[in-house]
Amino acid sequence: MKKTIITAAALILALVMAGCANQSQPAEEQPAEQPVEEQQEQQQAQEPAQQQNNQQQTQKTIPKRRAMNIALRDAGLKRGQVNIVKNHLDRDDGMLEYEIEFYKGNMEYEYTVDAVSGAILEKDFEQNNGYDD
Repeated sequence: MKKTIITAAALILALVMAGCANQSQPAEEQPAEQPVEEQQEQQQAQEPAQQQNNQQQTQKTIPKRRAMNIALRDAGLKRGQVNIVKNHLDRDDGMLEYEIEFYKGNMEYEYTVDAVSGAILEKDFEQNNGYDD
């Protein structure tokens, strides 16, 4: 009889301890759910930014080769006369643009061309003496 009581007590103790171990976090530590109105307001606030981002991604960009030709024409050079270092599509302040860099002799040319319109946004020329400034 004593053996049965001890076994039952051990079983009850084991069940109680197992139940305590499986309890979830206290209510104050669990994140509170936002009211439906607040969720809708947040979603509406995010929509214009998402729409603008989607529009920029779907805008038709000029080909990389055309952007290079725009920069070369502005510099008065032809493709066979230069060593092209960089010509890649980039996003700056939400605008798609091509960053272009090329050399002819010791002259370095850097251009930023709008990837949608083809307009030259920035340009810089400098003589490269072999020193990095």
